[in-house]
Amino acid sequence: YNTAGRATAVCMSLLFRTVRSTVQTGSVNPYDSGRTHRHLISVWHDAAAMAVFGAKHSGMAALTSRHRDGTFVASTLQMAGIRVVRGSTGKSGQRAARELLDVAQSSDIVITPDGPRGPRRKVSNGIVFLASHSGNSILPTGFACSRGWEIKGSWTTLTIPQPFSKVVTLIGEPIGVPAEVPRARLHDFAGTVQQAMEELQRQAYRKLQSVDRSELSRSQSTLTRVLT
Repeated sequence: YNTAGRATAVCMSLLFRTVRSTVQTGSVNPYDSGRTHRHLISVWHDAAAMAVFGAKHSGMAALTSRHRDGTFVASTLQMAGIRVVRGSTGKSGQRAARELLDVAQSSDIVITPDGPRGPRRKVSNGIVFLASHSGNSILPTGFACSRGWEIKGSWTTLTIPQPFSKVVTLIGEPIGVPAEVPRARLHDFAGTVQQAMEELQRQAYRKLQSVDRSELSRSQSTLTRVLT
């Protein structure tokens, strides 16, 4: 393990023990270890930390770069119990794609559809291509955090929840992609995933506000009982 990646994973695990997490799933719960069918879990790049450390998972894999920063990320993911496939959009991209297709038969794969170079929160065709060739449906997601640090990168940020903050995780309904879909139609399905991700993101923010209002109401009721 990369030392920095190992230390990061330990710190993140401790941090997320203080986070109050709410997870809402649809017909598929990717955190259910008893499932037999696997999916591609679509997560915006800025929500990757919440996806990895926000709930207990099993049988998941992810793609990381072969560059030095990818080694750090790979070590962090491995410490979190996630299988890593090393590759990139460059020369090793085809090898990584073949390995991902093999891994997809036995593992869920976490995909950041707007990575590795952006644009931010814009679904690229890669996740649709992988769904078409693997036969696995895409699970869109939405994440919201009440208080967090925004770690700035070259084209996006990474949200790290602050201690004792609240995180809402929403898992949408599976989006199927036909086998061997023509390249000309990849963009159409990417648009469908885009719409689902945007709607889940809005719902996650509304859910977070609802949790805050509910807690405020309970606090006010408790204070009223104490005073009377």
